[in-house]
Amino acid sequence: MKLCECPLQFSIPTGSDNEQRALFASFRQYGYSGLQLKGGQYARYIDCPEKFIGEWGADKAAFGGIIVGGGLDKEGIASLRRAIEFAEAIKAALVIFCHGRSRNTVNDDYIREAALILSEMGLTALKGGVKLSLHPHFDNPVMHRRDIDTFWSAAAPGTVGLTLDTAHMVKSGIRNIDQVILDHKDVLDNTHIKDYGMGRFCALGTGTIDFAPIFAALETVGYSGPLCADEESGDGVATGLALSSAFMCSQIDALSAKSAQIQRRGQGLDIKFPWGHIEWLVSGAQKNSTVMTFGRVTIKSGQANSVHRHPNCDEILHVLKGRILHLTGEQRFEMNVGDTISIPRGVWHNAETLSDVDAEMTIAFYTADRQTEDRAEPS
Repeated sequence: MKLCECPLQFSIPTGSDNEQRALFASFRQYGYSGLQLKGGQYARYIDCPEKFIGEWGADKAAFGGIIVGGGLDKEGIASLRRAIEFAEAIKAALVIFCHGRSRNTVNDDYIREAALILSEMGLTALKGGVKLSLHPHFDNPVMHRRDIDTFWSAAAPGTVGLTLDTAHMVKSGIRNIDQVILDHKDVLDNTHIKDYGMGRFCALGTGTIDFAPIFAALETVGYSGPLCADEESGDGVATGLALSSAFMCSQIDALSAKSAQIQRRGQGLDIKFPWGHIEWLVSGAQKNSTVMTFGRVTIKSGQANSVHRHPNCDEILHVLKGRILHLTGEQRFEMNVGDTISIPRGVWHNAETLSDVDAEMTIAFYTADRQTEDRAEPS
């Protein structure tokens, strides 16, 4: 699976019901498919999920997960069980658990014991269609790289996933996050993409974390879980939504640009018109280039496409089959198989098939976001 196919999700603490409503109402406008809820956004409804759905909407697809903190004593286990039941009721896919105990108070044996307890809880969650995922966290029992290895070597396979939080790992002294991804790809089921710098969490792209190798490692292992922007910089909902989406999309686009991608015949985006069709093979929208658009055009015999122009790029057209008459500004060119024409930016143009067979052409543009304007026909 390509990283560009992973669901983008968002998580941010909110200070009031109005701020929470703004978050719930607007996250999709920025390209996110769901939210991972902080405790303050759902905790008062933990025993009445129907009330939560009634007050915050029945769009259950919006809730990618809930984040819950606590211990693993008798009271903590009961609280986690209630969180799992709540997640099942609102159809959240994940329960992300932050183990609220200081790392300084535990040893490796405790971490192994915690792995066994959470394995049992994870099995319970799976029966209700929910996945339990542990969030390694600064000053939590699973904090250092060695703790991660210890925990998942003791956990029962398939019962507890790994939520990888980039900022908490850096804060905890883990620098080779890409290697953690490679080594624990089989349990990695969630990511919290968050930046860190000057001793604090900050907006994505403003800290010191180098995200390129992290995204590259996720792509390498075929990661298919959520890419969740975990916004804790304090910049607010609207700013956090916008900046986080732009940053993550830029990282994914940059990764796509560095990876060779093949588009098989028939796999393009086929757009039909009365005169024929265009099969788009490469573009920014298809996430297989950041600098080019390329397609294959078919114009039916005896037909012509509309007169149009491209205000932001030149066009290169190459004839593969048939014979056409090409209008370029005030010029007209008859073109046969093997002929190529370059059309300057902003010049009106179109093509008409002269042969008794459909004409086929390739078209290329030096931008990943080709823009087109059709010329209005005289009334």
